[in-house]
Amino acid sequence: MQLNLWGLAGIMVALLFIVIGDPTPDRHPSPPVDLPTAQNALPQPSARREDAMRVSVTRDGRIFFGESEISPSELTGRVSTALREGSERKVYLAVDMRARYADVKVALDQIRSAGVTDVVVLAWNAAEKEKLLNQSSRPKPFL
Repeated sequence: MQLNLWGLAGIMVALLFIVIGDPTPDRHPSPPVDLPTAQNALPQPSARREDAMRVSVTRDGRIFFGESEISPSELTGRVSTALREGSERKVYLAVDMRARYADVKVALDQIRSAGVTDVVVLAWNAAEKEKLLNQSSRPKPFL
C-alpha cells in the first residue's frame, strides 16, 4: 500500500508562504524623518507611487530626493528631470518635526524654482497615529 503525500506537501508549501509573508524588501526605503502630527492630516496614497516626487528634510538639514541624499543645488535639476519623465506636478515634502525652518525654506525655494507650486507637506493624522501606537503595544497573536 502506497500513501500519496503530494496533497499534504502542497498544503505545507502554501502554509509556509502564508507564514513567511512577503519576502521582498521595502521598495521605497525612506530617510530617517520623524513626521509631525496634525489633527486634520489627510491620507496621501499618491505619495507611495513609484514615480512620486518625494523630498525629505532630516533633522540635521540633509535633503533627500526619493531615497538618495543630494545637495540643495541638485534638487531643482532632479525635480525638472522627474517632470520631464512624466511625474505628477506635485512634490511630497517629508520634513522632520525638529528640522530648522531655514533648511526647509531652502528645499522649498529649489522646488519652486523647478516650476512646481503644488507641494504637499506630509504629516501623521493624530487619531491614526494613536491607533497605530496602541496596536503596536499589544502582544501580537501567535500564528
